[in-house]
Amino acid sequence: GRTPRPTTGWYQRMYSAASRLGRGMVDWPSALADCRLLHTSGITFGLATHSGYERNYLLEALYEALEARPEGCLVGLDYNYRSTLWSKEQCTAALTSILRDHVDVLITTIEDMAALYGMGAGRFSAEEIVRGDFGPLDDEDLQAFMRDIHERFDTQIVAVTIRYPDTFEEHRWESAAMDAAGNYFRSPAVRRIVLLDRLGGGDTWNAGLYYGLLTEDDPARRLEKGVLVGDAATCLKQTLMFDLPIVGRQELQALLTAWAQGGGKRTAR
Repeated sequence: GRTPRPTTGWYQRMYSAASRLGRGMVDWPSALADCRLLHTSGITFGLATHSGYERNYLLEALYEALEARPEGCLVGLDYNYRSTLWSKEQCTAALTSILRDHVDVLITTIEDMAALYGMGAGRFSAEEIVRGDFGPLDDEDLQAFMRDIHERFDTQIVAVTIRYPDTFEEHRWESAAMDAAGNYFRSPAVRRIVLLDRLGGGDTWNAGLYYGLLTEDDPARRLEKGVLVGDAATCLKQTLMFDLPIVGRQELQALLTAWAQGGGKRTAR
């Protein structure tokens, strides 16, 4: 979108091949051999309802994958509620047991957890969050929110992405993550993005978070690296068209260095 026309997302996945991917269609032991983290998204399981199926094929496939994953393989979920795919009730009916029983790493937003589970964030109630009637979130608000999720769903790591839309063309972005032991890291600054295409920005951030989790052993450093790389990756991706982030490690490192040291605003020739 461009001012005054808002961005609108259309799901054209009804009856798509992916929506019918079910049990017995993937050799999960082979596909997940040596896998350290299995990621999925709430959007995935909304496709069955979106298509009007009596069965949720992808949900059945997930349970098959969970049975086949190697020991120590983490499960990550980007909750990603989309009202154009299914209702809140349909979403929670499908995802709550997965979240409670299987998810190690939950990626979500303040708004989704308030709307679907009635969860507030520190000083702000779920009702205030749903209405959009809440001010800036401080660290205590975010930590209380993530602590509540840990206690309710027994997760290992909770990550939150926060988008501040100033106009349809310019947004600000930050994120935070906390593990069950209380290690916590938040973006050191709120980053400004001049958008070209925001779609895929969340998926890109997820990849950055996982990069930190999978390449560091120290619990606090894992979160710090994941948040920093996730922020840099998504800010770059949202200046590119289409969903896939065509971003290399050198470009990510250059942006992280510019953020840390200043500069980086001249044309590269």
